[in-house]
Amino acid sequence: MSETEGVLNSEDLKNQIKKLDGFQEAAEKNLRPAMQRATSMLFSAIQPTIPTLTGLSRSSLEARITGKGLNLSGSVGWNRSSGKRQPWWINIVEYGAREHDLTPKSTVRSRTGMHYFQEMKRLGFAPGGRHVLVNGQWKTIGIHPGFSGRFMLSNAFERGQEDITSIFSDAMDQTLQELTING
Repeated sequence: MSETEGVLNSEDLKNQIKKLDGFQEAAEKNLRPAMQRATSMLFSAIQPTIPTLTGLSRSSLEARITGKGLNLSGSVGWNRSSGKRQPWWINIVEYGAREHDLTPKSTVRSRTGMHYFQEMKRLGFAPGGRHVLVNGQWKTIGIHPGFSGRFMLSNAFERGQEDITSIFSDAMDQTLQELTING
């Protein structure tokens, strides 16, 4: 039919196809630097909020970018890609900890364990205790009082979300600008 042929041969459609041909390259060219700016911004916002005792948590924070084009992914955190020792406790610092028994081989990681711990505490059985470093001093305590989370990662993302959106919006605008065909 001539109608189908007319649509496929239209200049407008040909121009749209030309734009799509260069989209992946233009997206990669503009989105990767945008991802680098966004992860760098988050890294800079998170690093000063990390509590420091030995410096391991602060020194092992990293920003990582994987993929390309529209399948680009960025992360800031403790990604374990560097191969060096990682701070296992930083997840606890981020989200906090509830009150728990510190005696060896005790567990409150399950509902049953937590129920047992609370019942023993209610009945007045004090756990034996464990040496822990509290504010730079070693103390023997049987029950860790727990603490609220610091939310270093999520707070930094929340505070920077508007700027991150702007960074990617500008990158997509630039990508679309590069795809404009004059003709």
